Amino acid sequence: MNIADNDRVQFVDIEPRAKYTPNKCAYNAKDEAETVGGEVVFGRAIFLWDKVMFDLIGHAVVEKDRRYYCVTPSKMGDQKVLFVPDPSIRFDFDNPNSRLPSCEVAISKKPEVQKLLNVREDIRNIKIKYPVSSNGVLLSPADAQALSVLERQQTDLLSRVIYALHPLKAKCACGSAKQFKKCCRPHMQRVYG
Repeated sequence: MNIADNDRVQFVDIEPRAKYTPNKCAYNAKDEAETVGGEVVFGRAIFLWDKVMFDLIGHAVVEKDRRYYCVTPSKMGDQKVLFVPDPSIRFDFDNPNSRLPSCEVAISKKPEVQKLLNVREDIRNIKIKYPVSSNGVLLSPADAQALSVLERQQTDLLSRVIYALHPLKAKCACGSAKQFKKCCRPHMQRVYG
């Protein structure tokens, strides 16, 4: 799917309902469509990490009266989601372990970015083997060890990507509200520079 050439990419209003749960968009959209008479539309929510990557997360919205809307509450309080329909996406509502696909696409050619995306893919491949749950997941010892190593690599690579690509005068990624060059960057420069 080439999103750049897709004329169906659009911002969709998020109209959360109190009865719906974050991260359960397929079930939320199905219930809403059955309640109001609309249709479930599968596609991808598009998130941008500026100059780094696109995150394309499987997502479900409702179509009613030729209008898309999302009923799944946003953990970040967003009021809109950038969405592109993808008719190739399937979801098995009868399988409690069913998940919507996600992928990441690098924008930067920095090697740290591709390494980060590879590690995140490896993490997803381990996690997808286990049931979806809001409780802790019991992993096999081998997968638990591999996941621990991958998560440490991910943390290191995230810091390296931030060091390499975060704008110097932008607010620091740590949330301090200081400029990056006056906050975390000097320490990162000592470690990575």
